[in-house]
Amino acid sequence: MNGAAERLLAWFAANKRPLPWRGTADPYRIWVSEVMSQQTRLEVVAEYFLRWMDRFPTVESLAAADEDSVLAVWQGLGYYRRCKSLRLAAAIVAREGFPTDKAGWQKLPGIGDYTSGAIASIVSGERVTAVDGNVQRVYARYHADSSHKLKKAADSWCQELLAEASPGDLNQALMELGATVCRPLSPSCSECPLEFDCEACATGDQEAYPARAKRPPMKEVRLRVLVPRCAGRYGLRKITDGPWWVGMYGFPTLTSDEYSADWPSMPLISIGEHRHTVTNHRLIFQAWVCEFPRADDRFMWVTEEELQAVALPSPFRAIARSAQTTLADTVEGDSDDHDMRKNSVGCTSRPSSARK
Repeated sequence: MNGAAERLLAWFAANKRPLPWRGTADPYRIWVSEVMSQQTRLEVVAEYFLRWMDRFPTVESLAAADEDSVLAVWQGLGYYRRCKSLRLAAAIVAREGFPTDKAGWQKLPGIGDYTSGAIASIVSGERVTAVDGNVQRVYARYHADSSHKLKKAADSWCQELLAEASPGDLNQALMELGATVCRPLSPSCSECPLEFDCEACATGDQEAYPARAKRPPMKEVRLRVLVPRCAGRYGLRKITDGPWWVGMYGFPTLTSDEYSADWPSMPLISIGEHRHTVTNHRLIFQAWVCEFPRADDRFMWVTEEELQAVALPSPFRAIARSAQTTLADTVEGDSDDHDMRKNSVGCTSRPSSARK
C-alpha cells in the first residue's frame, strides 16, 4: 500500500470525529450527511442531521413530505437549494431505488462530482475520488502546488492513494485531515500524518498554499422590511422570486410593490438595523413593526408559537426576535411614554397602547 495512504488511514482510525452518520453504509444517511456538509462545518451539521433523521427517518418519508415541512427542518443551514434538490431526488429514489454507483448518483438533482464520489465510495466501496476544497488544500501543501486550478491534479493524486486503500475510509481521511489539521490558517502540522513528506511544511510556507484567488468585491444591498402585526399575530408571505430563499416565508419589503401604498398611513415602530451576508452580498435590513387594524388576507397570519415552525430565513428570524423584544419593551414603557414619534420613512409611530 502507498505509504502516505497507509499513514492517512491509521491517523483517521485513531482521530476521526464521532459524527452521527459514521459507522454506517446506509445510503440515505450518508447521502443526507454529504448534502448537509456542503459549505457547512460538520459540527454544525451534526445537530441538524439528528433533527432531520428524527423528522424524516427514511427516504420514503422525505419523498412524501411537502416543501414547507422540509424547509422548516432545514432552516438555518442555508443554501436552501440543496434542501429542495434533496426532496426532489428523494421522490426519484423512493420510486426507482438507490443508485449503485457514482454515475447513478450524479443523475439525481443536486448531486455533483464530489458528492457522488463521496457517497459511492463510502456506501458501495467504489474506487472513486471525492475532491473538495479541504482535499485540494491538503494536496496543494503536500506538493507545494501554487496553481489556482487544483482539482484535476488533486484528483490524480487521490487516485494514486486509492490504488490499494479502502476508498470510503481514504476519502473521509483526506477530508477530515483538511478540516481538522490542515486548516486554512494555523495548520497543526505536528499532528499531521503527512508532515514529513509535505513540501510546504519543509519550507515553512504552509499558509501560502493553496494560492488565493482574488475574491469578488462585496456588494451592499439595503432593504426596508416591515413586520406586519395584528392582534398578536405576525403576517408572513411566501417568497416566490428573487435571488434568495425562494419557497420560504418572510416579511414584506418596502419597495414599489403593492404594499407600499398602505404602509405610510399605518403606525410603525422601528426595530433597528439587521445585517446578513449571503455569498458576496452584504444585506442590510432596516426593519419596522407595522400594526394592521385587521388581518389582511395578503398575508399568512401566525402566532409567536407557530412562527417557530415556519420555514423562515435566518435574517427574518432575527428580525422577528427583535420585534418581539421591542414590543415587549414598548408595552412596559407605555405608562410613561405617550408621545408620538416620527420615524425615518416619514410615518407616525406610537406605542402599542395608542394603537388599540
